[in-house]
Amino acid sequence: MPRTYYRLLNNAEITVWSADEETAFYQKFLRENNFPTSIADKIRSEEKRRQWYVSRYVLIHAYPEAIQYYYEQKPMLMNGPRISLSHSRNDVAIMISHGEGGIDIQWPDEKLLRISKKYLNPSDLDVLQEISSIDAHTLLWAVKEAVFKFYGRGVAFKDIGILKYDPVHNTVDTRIERGENIEQKKLCADFIGEMAIAYIIE
Repeated sequence: MPRTYYRLLNNAEITVWSADEETAFYQKFLRENNFPTSIADKIRSEEKRRQWYVSRYVLIHAYPEAIQYYYEQKPMLMNGPRISLSHSRNDVAIMISHGEGGIDIQWPDEKLLRISKKYLNPSDLDVLQEISSIDAHTLLWAVKEAVFKFYGRGVAFKDIGILKYDPVHNTVDTRIERGENIEQKKLCADFIGEMAIAYIIE
């Protein structure tokens, strides 16, 4: 299971792995280490079930304490750092941070073009004119998903506006509307080959 991306920030650690082994390998590891898998065993989609096993395998290696409970759709570790998980195809990303965190990875998918009106504002694509349409849609989805994970709830994808894209420093500036509040967040927005990765920089 090779590591394909790593970055250490002041208050966060970001890692991406490529999951090459069979699903049974991750399932067996979790069970041998007494990690509860009853939730995953009920997932009907083989792909989703595999992603669940792989992400928990990565979590155990990155931070040995098991997940104790979930809150606001975000995995929380008792007496430990905040974590954010993401997976796309056979890749899984984890962000371990001392503050709030949000990360997403996304492989290109034509579906993102078809449903773009559901998650993009008219001006979002104007900021990413330097890259191809499919790359822009892939990166924008990752950015908005990472912001959504940061807040956990209370923000819709169309409430996240794209202000600036810096392809030299691989950052995106966003404007988030949360009711009467307006906030701005800067994210790392990069590509690992064709796959987009985005995460909050605090």
